Amino acid sequence: MTELSFEITTGASYQAICLKPAIILFPTLMTPLITCDEGNIEILLLGRKDQPLDVDAINWQLKMGRGINWARSFKFSPLFKPEEASKKIKISESKIIGDENTIYETGHIFFGMLSNWAIEAYTDDGFDTLYSVTIPSAKNWLGEKKINNLFWFSSKLKPVALIQDSAEQNATYQMNKEVKDKRGEWVIPSAIADEIIIKAARKLYSAMWAGPKNGQIYALSGGGARRSPIMFEKKMPVQAHHPAYYYKSPKFLNLFHITDLHVSLRQQMLSLSKARVIDYEQVVAGEKKEMDLDISPYLGDKIVVTGKHIADLLTAAGTDTNVDIVCFTGDLIDYIRNVYLPSDLVNKDLRPKEIWDRVALTDDFETRYEKFVDFIAFYEMVTNFSSQYGKPIVVVSGNHDCYREPYGLSPRVTAAGVEVTMANEGVPADHNLTLYEAMLIFGPTYHEIKKA
Repeated sequence: MTELSFEITTGASYQAICLKPAIILFPTLMTPLITCDEGNIEILLLGRKDQPLDVDAINWQLKMGRGINWARSFKFSPLFKPEEASKKIKISESKIIGDENTIYETGHIFFGMLSNWAIEAYTDDGFDTLYSVTIPSAKNWLGEKKINNLFWFSSKLKPVALIQDSAEQNATYQMNKEVKDKRGEWVIPSAIADEIIIKAARKLYSAMWAGPKNGQIYALSGGGARRSPIMFEKKMPVQAHHPAYYYKSPKFLNLFHITDLHVSLRQQMLSLSKARVIDYEQVVAGEKKEMDLDISPYLGDKIVVTGKHIADLLTAAGTDTNVDIVCFTGDLIDYIRNVYLPSDLVNKDLRPKEIWDRVALTDDFETRYEKFVDFIAFYEMVTNFSSQYGKPIVVVSGNHDCYREPYGLSPRVTAAGVEVTMANEGVPADHNLTLYEAMLIFGPTYHEIKKA
């Protein structure tokens, strides 16, 4: 990416600004910045060694918008007057990123590590130098109890010039109309971090994620309903968000804690099943009808659909004025590769055997099971919640979140000299079903455990 220079007019003086590439590492969508009282804004930036970040770059290119949305609208002006910036913005000594055991931290709020795959994705694009940045007095920038979205303004917009009216102190931008929203504010269609996300997705995902011709990856909607089809959400491209929140002098913050979600879009497929423990049909007025469904119901009506319950819980947390923060702890999903309910099957009257064939863990299961669909559905739930209710979500992953391959609805294991037993004998029932019902709804491969 080439640097882009343009001139800023402030009265009779001119200042040339060179836009430098950078990525915000902290905060992120599921690790937001939360501060209060006299706290500061603390962020981690990743830049390039050959284009070092400085106070001018941060003063002009770090933007703070309101709300979580794809457009990232903003009014272009520096955080501080140029002559004051060096006194206000504090940058730590730059550090070349190391391996996954290296700890990176801001002044007081955050410390963490980068995984090897993240290090590889960033360094492949030339991002190798980390900066810790502090901006004083968060209360001056962040609306109280409102979601704020930080982002890095890059040359993606291809600006012509910035002209500041010294009388009104309002900045306006001369640029192409297609990048302005309805209010005339500027829109960043794609940040640098988004481009890296798309590159990583192309490596990790299968053919399903080829996406539209514009090369974007979209969220999957429908994960929060019982029988809704899972579809690409064209209004929600998968992109990096960096939320920040400020609370004024709280005595405490109320935490809404949800754990062990085990999101599995396969449950929505299984919810279509009309398998019954006791099949009972009777001819009524010359027509065959299923009888005694209250005694022996369709198992698809009984199976738990975790996405629906999570959506209900998030609605409760969002509308409850006593809830300040939502915390998810793992396991977020069951396993990385899963099958989902496409729109063309929702209204079809499928026989139990057809459901078995769709979810079957036979040797060709990879032709039906796609990677990361549950994570993308979870992303949609979190993003929608943050956008609608403006409350922070903090996420901690669990062991299942790195399980690559799927297993049946009632998986079994075999040890040397021991009969086949349940993989988890502490579970008396599977997905709100008895063991027999679980076998019946899933089919012959109910016991399978696929291994990477």
